[in-house]
Amino acid sequence: MSNQTDFMPDSFYSYYAGVGFREPEILRELRERTAELPNAQMQIAPEQGQFMALLVKLMRAHKTLEIGTFTGYSSLAVALALPVLGEVVCCDISEEYTNIAREFWEKAGVTEKMDLRIGPAVETLDALVLDPKQLGSFDFAFIDADKIGYPDYYER
Repeated sequence: MSNQTDFMPDSFYSYYAGVGFREPEILRELRERTAELPNAQMQIAPEQGQFMALLVKLMRAHKTLEIGTFTGYSSLAVALALPVLGEVVCCDISEEYTNIAREFWEKAGVTEKMDLRIGPAVETLDALVLDPKQLGSFDFAFIDADKIGYPDYYER
């Protein structure tokens, strides 16, 4: 489990780590696989994944958007929290890293929930905005891609 979180105070983190953290086995396996990669620091902390899953459940979200998929930890955490007919639209530019994501989505049995779009996120978002079936259909979005692009991603 990660000891580095930016979203909770250290005093609460110690308590939370002892009694509140539950990482599904498939997510632990993916986290460990990702830790072997040179860019492993790009993966979110498992606590963040659990928090996102909680938000998705509380919101009763059905359709989510992820900008920046990497090896799929956050998208898998969200997919596991969605109902059976839920959907995660993932935007990324890397086939290399998202191939790992696909492997774990399949292993977790959530492949049918995943819609991976490879290409620049701005172009993908522009296409989604132009599609009347997509516009306004997302219940939850997570932006975790190139930081300089955040304003463009958010505005779309």
